[in-house]
Parts: sequence; C-alpha cells; structure tokens
Amino acid sequence: DGNGDADAVIGIDGGFTSMEVSFAHVTAADNRTPTFLHAAPAGDAGDLLTVSLTNTLLVSFTHAFAAVEGTYGDATIYHRNTLTHNVANLHQAIAGSPVFHAQNPLTGDPKLNRTYHLEADSTAINAGVLTGVLHDIDGQPRPPAGPVDVGADEYVAVAPPSVAILGPTTGLVRRTYTFVAAVSPVTATGPFTYIWSPTPNAGQGSDQATYAWPSQGAKTLTVTAASTLGTTPPASHVITLELNKVYLPVVMKE
Repeated sequence: DGNGDADAVIGIDGGFTSMEVSFAHVTAADNRTPTFLHAAPAGDAGDLLTVSLTNTLLVSFTHAFAAVEGTYGDATIYHRNTLTHNVANLHQAIAGSPVFHAQNPLTGDPKLNRTYHLEADSTAINAGVLTGVLHDIDGQPRPPAGPVDVGADEYVAVAPPSVAILGPTTGLVRRTYTFVAAVSPVTATGPFTYIWSPTPNAGQGSDQATYAWPSQGAKTLTVTAASTLGTTPPASHVITLELNKVYLPVVMKE
C-alpha cells in the first residue's frame, strides 16, 4: 500500500520493550519511495517506540512521517524544525493511534542543486536549531552558536575555482551532441550562469549545451561558470568530426 518499511527511506520496527531513535540534520529528496519515515513498535503490551528528528529537510514525498500500531505497542514521533517541499502529508496514521508532535514545522523551496546542496536563496538557510552537530555532510563547520541550516548541508559561500566540460571527443557531421559543464568543487555556491562559445544550438546559460556542426574536422568549444562570487577561467573541449560514411552494396557480374 506504499506505507510499509519497504516503501520508506527509513523504516523502524521496534524490537525492544522501549526503543528510542534520534536523527538530526537529515536531507531526503526526490526519492522513489513514497514515505520518508515509517515507524512500527513491537507488538507486545507496553512496548514503546519513540522517534525524534530535528532539522529534517524533505522534498517530494507522499508522506513525511508514517506510523502503525497493532493491538499492542505505542508509537510516538517528535520532530522539530522540519522543512518540507512538495510533500502531500506531514503525518500518516496507518493503523492504531500513533502520536505525532510537530514543533515549528516549515514549508518552502530549499533550492537544492544537482548535488543536493543549498543554493543562496534556500529557505533552509538559518532555519534550524542547535543540535550539537558541529559539521555538515561535507565536513564544513556549523556555527556553534547558531543559527544553523536545516538538512545535511550547511550553506557556505564558496566561489567556483574551475569548470570542466564533459562530452564526446569524436563524432559525425550534422549529428547533435550534448556537453555538460561541471563546476568544481561540488560545494561551490550557485546558482551559476554558463556562457558557451561558440553559441550552442540550445542551452546557452545552462550547464548543458547541444551542438551540431556542418563540416568535418576538430571543433573547439569553451565555457565559463559565473556566480555572484566570481567567474571561473574558461574551460575548453575538442571534438573531432568525420563525414558520414555510406556503404553501398556492389554486385559484380562476370
């Protein structure tokens, strides 16, 4: 039914009389499973399962927090400063009467980039509370006195020192090829504007550009990546094109 442990990013089955689980600074986004957290206590009388979460960032889920209780066993989910975006249901009681406590729930676009880091205008920035977690997923320090960001990433303005072009190095005339600009490091602060030269058939301004050339030979393209913190030196890439070769059958008659 889309609500079991197998359909959740995190599934917790209480295996003890009293079980407590805590999470801090979790980011979960664009996952194929419909539920972020599914909790189910053990089935004996008096069994307790308590889950606590702080500064959680969730994007694109049907259910943020789901819980199920059988004839016996109690489930409680506490969460504080949870930021959701494109999440249909914050709480889902599948069976029984699980208890949900939401303190300061937040909504808004976290502006995650392709590597799930925060962009400069993210609503997650400075929206968290202190948890004692001193570093983010990249090892960057979190302000010890706050404010801190919601989710796994702590936004730190980092200028993009370099950019590279990924794409084919050989091809055929009049075929369309796609090239990707990759900024380094991945923690560099966006958003970025990409300027390709020569002007591509499509994709000017974005990190993906398409080209097609009418003639053979070596073709060079360049790109720069610019943010409010600076512009990278241009990166170059060469693709060598050949004419399309058509082979016709030959019939020889003596």
